[in-house]
Amino acid sequence: LRDVPGFERMLVESGMRFSKFWLDIGKDVQGERLKARRDDPLKAFKTSPLDAVAQDKWDDYTAARDDMLIRTHTEAAPWVCVRADHKKAARLNIIRWLLHAAAPSGNAGRKILKGVPEPDPEVIFRFEPAALSDGRLAR
Repeated sequence: LRDVPGFERMLVESGMRFSKFWLDIGKDVQGERLKARRDDPLKAFKTSPLDAVAQDKWDDYTAARDDMLIRTHTEAAPWVCVRADHKKAARLNIIRWLLHAAAPSGNAGRKILKGVPEPDPEVIFRFEPAALSDGRLAR
């Protein structure tokens, strides 16, 4: 984690366009998805040994997430958080975010983005430390 900010800054300074997304789901939704993986033969390929302990380790994983977000969020390479309990809304908002981020400024960008809604700030937002305690990220 100590080296990540410098490495990402070098990528950005070399001209790379860089986005990183944290897809956040709640504990109940994670539990439902893990159960579906166990019970649905079409989803069985998605299972891993970590699934068995995921719910028990929720607090540890949350603390690790918080540490990672705090230590690796920078102006050069900010985290974008996505509330992903609803997969379709999460996907659509990531696409909208990327389109708006990649579009040129001015009239050219407005033409390209005509009809593309702004990302929903209730679903997707730039990380800030307050999100760890104000309910925007799962606890």
